[in-house]
Amino acid sequence: MRTPPAKQPSQTIRALPSAPKAASAQRSRSGNHPRYAPPPDADAYWDNSLGVYVVKGQRLYYRERLYYRWNDGWYSSGQPNGPWESVEGPGVPPGLRNLYSPR
Repeated sequence: MRTPPAKQPSQTIRALPSAPKAASAQRSRSGNHPRYAPPPDADAYWDNSLGVYVVKGQRLYYRERLYYRWNDGWYSSGQPNGPWESVEGPGVPPGLRNLYSPR
């Protein structure tokens, strides 16, 4: 006659506590966006509301290898110091389009 296998004690699996919501919101405002790389030539932070990196201490924005600045119209450049070319409408990231009003 065979003896039945010994019963294993059941284990309770518990979920890890989630991070506080305030901390995750702060991270998304100042952290790196997973889709867009930060600018290689400037110190910047990701701004979720604008959908671009904001260069610290300047009115300069960055997304997808281009810098943007406002000077009575939008201009873009591959370098933070130019040369700058005029850009309009769909050439400007959506979050920046209504940031400044044309004069």
